[in-house]
Amino acid sequence: MKIFDNLFERNKFLKRKAVDEPANLAQLDKIPGEGGYCHFPNVSSRIKFDLWRSELGGCCVTLVLDDLLASTKQGKGIIYVVLTENSNVESYVNLGTIEMISSGIRYKGSCRHREYDVMLLDVDSRWIKPTLHVPDDPIRGFLWHEEWVEKNTFHDVATKQLGGDVVLNFAVCGEFFLSIYFSESPTDELVHIFTKDFCCK
Repeated sequence: MKIFDNLFERNKFLKRKAVDEPANLAQLDKIPGEGGYCHFPNVSSRIKFDLWRSELGGCCVTLVLDDLLASTKQGKGIIYVVLTENSNVESYVNLGTIEMISSGIRYKGSCRHREYDVMLLDVDSRWIKPTLHVPDDPIRGFLWHEEWVEKNTFHDVATKQLGGDVVLNFAVCGEFFLSIYFSESPTDELVHIFTKDFCCK
């Protein structure tokens, strides 16, 4: 029974969960590059990134967060995935499978900040895992896609293969502007780590 439970948890799709807006989102007035073109990512020197890795289905952004967390007091914090479209983040980013295909990441919830929709992710170096559980169909996990576990097949990818231990992978689909921030707590300063204008992906 324990093996079945673990398998179910490994294959469990996440759903949007509403949470209160963190106090530090009040710092978010204007996103860098918003309103212009940012086809080449604006990326902090505190992280490593890669795009469209074939072992993740060719539609994922990969952010390696080891150096970022090493600079914190407790090796943990909060990631803020901010969408500027008039929609929910999970319409463009695969919330359903984001924990499966990431290491050190857990979904905290989602909230609105002014005209922005924000997905909140807890990140903690104690939650690293040696392998990622990746759906063979890369568009599994989006809000608009069927999410029946029995129809899914998966393959494992070694976390280290992606360049670190704490890795945020997220699949993207559509045309949208996305910016990502980090803070050590809901009241600490927001630190910009990634921005990109996604076009036809």
